[in-house]
Amino acid sequence: MELRTTKDGEEFICVDGHRRLRALKDLGVENAVCQIRIYKKDVEDRLTEMLTSDIKESFHILDKARIAFKLKQLGKTVKDIAKIFQNDDNYIYKIIRLNKIPKDGKKLVFENKDKLNAKFLIKYIASRNLTETDIMRVLNERLFNKPKKSSNKKY
Repeated sequence: MELRTTKDGEEFICVDGHRRLRALKDLGVENAVCQIRIYKKDVEDRLTEMLTSDIKESFHILDKARIAFKLKQLGKTVKDIAKIFQNDDNYIYKIIRLNKIPKDGKKLVFENKDKLNAKFLIKYIASRNLTETDIMRVLNERLFNKPKKSSNKKY
């Protein structure tokens, strides 16, 4: 979940209630009251715990990307992160690249989950080394351009 940061840049990660928060966002609710708890556990331990629990599958691909990126910032290697995610190194490199999607792009992704799904994001965004401008172009093309029909006319 994308949550605002504090003035000093501190990030918050929604641990409990992320499904409710996502549902509110899907309904168009822009602000919601929440309770912020500071866990005594180390951030790295808490993120790892979240990913090894049964709620892991309910995270959106961009949430997973943010968690993987945060773990990397905390000093975890890609191999370590791959073990936590129970996936291969290549997948981790790709989802970490999804953090390059600009804020407007992330908004488009969450508003158009059917067209901009995880498979599309990994294939067309994460598998390439794109600039933010290129990322927005790819997302907009997927949403607003109709695919060209192939000409299968028999002469």
